[in-house]
Amino acid sequence: MSESLATFVISEADSVSTLSVFGEVDMSNVQDLRFNLSRLALHKFMIRLDLTGVAYMDSHAIQAMFEFATIAQTRPNAAEVVVGPNSVVGDLVTLTQLSDVITVRGLGGCHS
Repeated sequence: MSESLATFVISEADSVSTLSVFGEVDMSNVQDLRFNLSRLALHKFMIRLDLTGVAYMDSHAIQAMFEFATIAQTRPNAAEVVVGPNSVVGDLVTLTQLSDVITVRGLGGCHS
């Protein structure tokens, strides 16, 4: 497939470094997600993984988010994941209990 299923954008504002993901993340592009998460983890500011633009994730993407949470726990600054309210990604985050290991916003409040 020549066209990527997802777009990854890293931005910085107000001492927060954000990786915004748009599209679908699955086994075909999860390495792109991991690469961008590792780049994000190098930033000195608070880091945020914004998944509000994600329409689909498979188990490989969920595993990458748990890896991100593990790395985030070793950082001196905060880290969080943002999901869209009432979204499929939000449902996956709830089902997998990701909020037990990292702060998740967008699940009808803040879960950590």
